[in-house]
Amino acid sequence: MQFKYKLRIFTYSNLSFVEKDPFNFNSEAIFVLVLIIKLNVMALQINNNQGIFEICGLLNAQNTSLMKHYFESLIENARAITISLDKINDIDATAVLCLGSLYKKAMAKNKIFYIIGSENKNVRDRFREEKMFYVLRRDIL
Repeated sequence: MQFKYKLRIFTYSNLSFVEKDPFNFNSEAIFVLVLIIKLNVMALQINNNQGIFEICGLLNAQNTSLMKHYFESLIENARAITISLDKINDIDATAVLCLGSLYKKAMAKNKIFYIIGSENKNVRDRFREEKMFYVLRRDIL
């Protein structure tokens, strides 16, 4: 099996993603290294759409740690975080538990932390199976 990959480095700056030169690390912004391995599935993407972090693609045990580290740094630096799971194709139990953990960390630090996506059947069903449905908010804020 042959792997095709893209390497991108994104910086979190003023609530937007900016693609940077991978060899230029002079910025003091938070860097997230995203290694997208293109198989026959869609990779994980996190897009900032007017302050709402849209997670797209597959959210599973293989990419949950990347998402966790990114949002943990946001919890430290932002007052409010909204994550949309509407564009998730599939989600597994590990990802649901990770999002629950992020929710609890944000609450412990008195941060505003919303996870929306209850209109997505895959997300809604998986959160119910893991008894974490209380973490999801209605999609209308």
